[in-house]
Formats: sequence, C-alpha cells, structure tokens
Amino acid sequence: MVNGSTKILYVGASESSNVFNKVTIALPEYDGEIMLLVSSYQSLNITIDNPYNTSISAIIVNSYNPISSVEGQEATPIMKPVSTA
Repeated sequence: MVNGSTKILYVGASESSNVFNKVTIALPEYDGEIMLLVSSYQSLNITIDNPYNTSISAIIVNSYNPISSVEGQEATPIMKPVSTA
C-alpha cells in the first residue's frame, strides 16, 4: 500500500455544513500513488473527485460517529476502524 513514492494526503473536518453531510474531496494530479486519510467528528458522505485519475492505494476513513461513506472510488480499498464496543 505504501512505497517510496506514495504520498499520504490528510483531510480533516469537524462536520459538513451541508444538511446531508456531503463532502467532496478533489484530488490533485500526481504521477505516483497516494493514500488518502480522512478524519472527521461527524459522519460524512464523502465523494472523491479524481479528474486526473491519480492512483489511490487506499482510503482510510475515521470519524467519531462511525457511519461515514465513500463514493467515487469503488475499486479502491476503503478501510474503517473496527468498533470494539
């Protein structure tokens, strides 16, 4: 998942101002591979906008309210912490 050229992109938010908790993340152009780490307090409905077809090794999603969803990169592994409660 991570090699010497992999960049880790971090996106953090407390919550969305949208009533449906929608957030769009626009990825930059990059010749190598990226790993995307998204962290929030409230659960988010995340859409990944990848106009340059940047290679994504994985998307890691963490939120205090663990119901976040990710759309737009269905072929990419999406990892969420496992609740132990």
